[in-house]
Amino acid sequence: MYKGGNKLRAVDIKGPINDAIFALVYGGSGTGKTDLMGTVGQLGYTLIIDIDLGSLTLKTSPRVAPFRDNIVLSSFDAFGDLDNAYKLIQDNDPAKWSKVLNTNITKPFEWVIWDSWSELQWNMLQELRRKESLNTSKLDFRKNIGIQHWGMLTDLNKLAIESLRDVSKQTGINQVMVMLETMTKDEISGQVFGGPAIHGKLVQELPGYFNIVVHTYTDLSGKYCVSTKSKGRWPAKTRLGAGIDAANVTAKDIFTIQ
Repeated sequence: MYKGGNKLRAVDIKGPINDAIFALVYGGSGTGKTDLMGTVGQLGYTLIIDIDLGSLTLKTSPRVAPFRDNIVLSSFDAFGDLDNAYKLIQDNDPAKWSKVLNTNITKPFEWVIWDSWSELQWNMLQELRRKESLNTSKLDFRKNIGIQHWGMLTDLNKLAIESLRDVSKQTGINQVMVMLETMTKDEISGQVFGGPAIHGKLVQELPGYFNIVVHTYTDLSGKYCVSTKSKGRWPAKTRLGAGIDAANVTAKDIFTIQ
């Protein structure tokens, strides 16, 4: 018998949809990920945490221009570490945001964009190296990384994403993690598959943590394309309808019910 604190309850499937968006957007370099994230400003007051130095795209993109007044851009350095960023998102207090971001924030954020989590993973690794007293000053440092450290990095990634997902569920704040793409091979089956550029087995596991997974790519003419439909080796999904596979779309096309 289940003895947990929560009682079973019915869910009204005809009721209003108010679940927070917790999304993964991944794709190759130059496929329009940051440009797409700039259009989230159309959907609500947006904080973009610029880890990947993508601010130039946001400043110059014609697609982003109509929504810039609804976007606050910050470097990850402003938070000091991941835990501070997590606590700020959890509280979503304009006064605390104003102090950390050194600008006047007058209302809670509705969207937080992490651009990109692939780059943040490198920050995690460097922090791990410092705490483990591993070499961080020479170009041959990789020989100092052991299997146990990669395991610790996997655990930290899972803990961070699970914690941020819980915050979205509890507070209703929408979050999007942006990542590069990678190809990897399953050691047991030998199958080659694609996914977000993250450490180890999380390439396959990570999409399961999100209610929307978007794969970005360019077509033969160079147009920015997105898919929320799984195709071949590339996972994608949406819980907001049938999904799309189209060029030159905006965040509104992806994150609203089709």
